[in-house]
Amino acid sequence: MNTIDQLSLQGFRYEIIRAEPQRVARLLEIAELFRTLARSRGLNVGNSHDSPIIPIIIGDYTKTARLADVIRQQGINVFPIGWPVVPAAQSRLRFMVSALHTEEQIKFTVNTITELIISQ
Repeated sequence: MNTIDQLSLQGFRYEIIRAEPQRVARLLEIAELFRTLARSRGLNVGNSHDSPIIPIIIGDYTKTARLADVIRQQGINVFPIGWPVVPAAQSRLRFMVSALHTEEQIKFTVNTITELIISQ
């Protein structure tokens, strides 16, 4: 994709956001649900707020990568993030929610993550 195509696509996305602000509101709502549920289960989301990209800080990268593999086997999309992107002792699982996720999917994800972290 060339630069003109990328700019056109970005402009199109901006027009959708302007025309359908309920999508942004829904995205922020579903991201906050994820954060609230995660915190209530003792998961460390750091200082995450107002973003659909949500970390669960694990600490050790080897454990983070292992957890990411197991979580993906449950059908949940997650990325392990470690040094040099974040400090070595703050490796994390990175989740990206969308406005299309349902409350049930978010609850399933947080419950699954919690169970897998406890069992490790």
